[in-house]
Amino acid sequence: MQKSKTLTLLIRVAQWLLGLLFIFSGLMKGIDPMGTAIKIGEYAASFGIPLGEGISLVLAVVLNVFEALLGVTLLSGMWRRVSTLVLLIFMIPMTALTLYIAVANPVADCGCFGDALVISNSATFWKNVVILLLAVLLFLFPTRLWRLAPESMSPTILGVAALLFVYFNVYPLRHLPVVDFRPYQVGSDLYTLTQSGTDGEYDYRFVYEREGVEQTFDLNEIAELDSTWTYLRDATVVLREPEEPLGVDLVLLDQSGTPRTPELATPSGQALLYITSDLARLSKKDLATGLRLQEETGEPVTLVMPHAFDELASSQLGEAAVGFSDILFLDRSTASTVIRSNPGLMVIDGGKIVRKSSAPDLRELLKKASFRADPYTPQTANDLRHRRALTFGPLIAGLLMLLIMGIYYRKEPQQTETISTNNN
Repeated sequence: MQKSKTLTLLIRVAQWLLGLLFIFSGLMKGIDPMGTAIKIGEYAASFGIPLGEGISLVLAVVLNVFEALLGVTLLSGMWRRVSTLVLLIFMIPMTALTLYIAVANPVADCGCFGDALVISNSATFWKNVVILLLAVLLFLFPTRLWRLAPESMSPTILGVAALLFVYFNVYPLRHLPVVDFRPYQVGSDLYTLTQSGTDGEYDYRFVYEREGVEQTFDLNEIAELDSTWTYLRDATVVLREPEEPLGVDLVLLDQSGTPRTPELATPSGQALLYITSDLARLSKKDLATGLRLQEETGEPVTLVMPHAFDELASSQLGEAAVGFSDILFLDRSTASTVIRSNPGLMVIDGGKIVRKSSAPDLRELLKKASFRADPYTPQTANDLRHRRALTFGPLIAGLLMLLIMGIYYRKEPQQTETISTNNN
C-alpha cells in the first residue's frame, strides 16, 4: 500500500512538472512565433529541405499551440491514456533530433524556449532524455494521473485553450512581440550594442627545438633565444575568450559600401529606419506606409533592405522606393532579428532605439497628431503595458476561468487502485 502511494505521488509530480514545462515552452515560443519560424527554417536547411517563410510560420504556430495544449492536457489530467501516448510519441523523435543536434551542431541552439531561455545543444539532449523517461512512466500508469475535471468537460477545456493559445501566437505577428528577448530592444544604446565587446586574454607560448629537444618559451624568453633554436609551433593558451558586441551584426551599408551604423551610434544619431527582410513580400500598401510617414512628418525616412541596390531598381516596387530619402543594406538574418515585422519601423534618437513598430501599428500611429508632429518621441511605458495586457490578459483570464470551472465541476475518478493496477 505504501509503495502504491509513493508511486502515485511520483507519477503526479512528473505529471505536473511536464505539464508546466510544456505550457512554459509553448508560451515562450508563442511570444515570438516569427523567431520559432526562423529556427524551424534553420533546422530544415540543415537537412537540405527548403521551407518558405509562410510554411515555417504556420509550422511554428502549430508547434507552439500543440506544446501548450499538451501541457494543459497533462496538467489537468484530460484523456490520460491518449495524452500520455501523444507525449511519448512526440518525445521519441524529438529526443533523437536533439541527439543529432548535440553531435552535428547544425544550429547554435535548439530554440526550445525561444529566445527567453537559451541552452546548449548537449543540455537540450539530456533535458529531453529526462522528459522521455518521465513520459514512459506516465504512459505505463495513465490512470494514476490526477484529474482536474470530469471527462465531459475535456472538449470544452481543450477548445477554449486552443483559441486562447492561437490568439496568443497571432497577436505578436501583427503587433510585434510584447516581450523582446533579443539585443535590439526599445531603449537599447546602439554604441553599447555595436562597440561593447571585450578582448580575449592569452598566455602566449611557442615551441622551439634544438638538437632534437623541444621546449616551450613565453614572449620574454623568445627574445633571448639564439639562432640555434628552430621554431616548431604555436602553443598559446586562451585564458579568456574574446566577446563580440551583442549587436556586431548590425552593419548598415550605403550604396558605396560605407558603414553607416557608427554615425547612428552617437549622441546625435537620429533616423527613421523602415526595415524589410524580404522585398518580394513587401506589399505596395506597406511600402506606401513608409512613404506616408516621410510625407506626413516631414522627416527623412530610410528604407533598409537585404537586397542589392540593382535588385531594387528591377523590382516592381523600385520606382516607388526611390521616394525614400535614403536606402541602406542590412543582412537578411539581422533584419529579421532587429524587427520581427516585414516591414517594420525602428526609430533611433540620440543613438538609442526609442521605438519599434509593425506596419499595421504604424498606420495607427500616423492617425495621431502628436506622432506626426514628432515621430522621435520615445515609446511610452503605458503603450507597452497596454500591448502586454492585450497579449497576456485574455490568456490568463481564459485559463483562470477554465481552472475555476474545473474545480467547481471536479469529480474524482471512479477507478480504484485495483483497476488501475490491472490496466497497467
